[in-house]
Parts: sequence; structure tokens; C-alpha cells
Amino acid sequence: MKLLSKLAFILMFSIWISSCNNEGGEKPKETKDTTAKTGVTEKKAQGPIIILNWGPNFTKAGQDFNVQDNGESALWFNVQNGTRNTVVYWDTQQLLSNSDTTATVITASVPKNLYRKPGDVRLHLRDTLTGNTSMNVVFIIN
Repeated sequence: MKLLSKLAFILMFSIWISSCNNEGGEKPKETKDTTAKTGVTEKKAQGPIIILNWGPNFTKAGQDFNVQDNGESALWFNVQNGTRNTVVYWDTQQLLSNSDTTATVITASVPKNLYRKPGDVRLHLRDTLTGNTSMNVVFIIN
């Protein structure tokens, strides 16, 4: 919450400064507020993405796992050097992914059709901005 307050202050201060420099008394042009998102996404990774822990790492074919409030199954990854642009890949398919504000926990929703049949699935993380990736881990479907 402190980060959002600081970002809001910076945004308001920037708008005030730009209006002070506005010649001719014209209203400053309205701009889209992207500070909250870009302020966090600009975190520079200090090296490759490292998966410290993750789960769940197996399920039975067709059986939901780590079920969320919306009914979807989900994976979680505790990582080092993640960013807000880090996403999860299920083999070659990018999953709908999210991160916490510090980008140390990455989560991903897994569509039911991906775990209907038994097999081993390679999972990895990728920063969509820098292209940095993690090593693969294996999700087992019995």
C-alpha cells in the first residue's frame, strides 16, 4: 500500500510540475495513468529466473488441483529474479499468469483440457520483456 501511495504522490507531483511549466495558461493534456503498472514492471532482474519452489507438481488425469475460488486449477512458483512480466509456460503454451507486487510469487491458471491425459509436462518461466527464462521443471499427470 505504501508503494501505491508513493506512486500516486509522484504522479500528482508530476502533473503539478507540468502545469507550472505550461505556457499560455492552457490546460495540461490528460494522460493515461500507467505509473502504477510501469513503476513496478521496470524492476531489472539481477540474473536468470530461478524457481526456488513450486506446486503442485502432479495430479491425476482429469483431476483438478489447487482449485481457486473461480473453479480453475492453478500453479504457483516462488522465484528469484522474477518481474511483473514473468509468465508461466506449459510446454510451449503460455498460461494466464500473475505475480505479486515484488514478483517473488508467480501464479498461473491451467485450463482443464491441458491435464485431461496422463503424461509429463515441461514448465518454465519467461520474462516477456527481457526474454530471460528459467530452467524446466516437470509436472506429472498420472
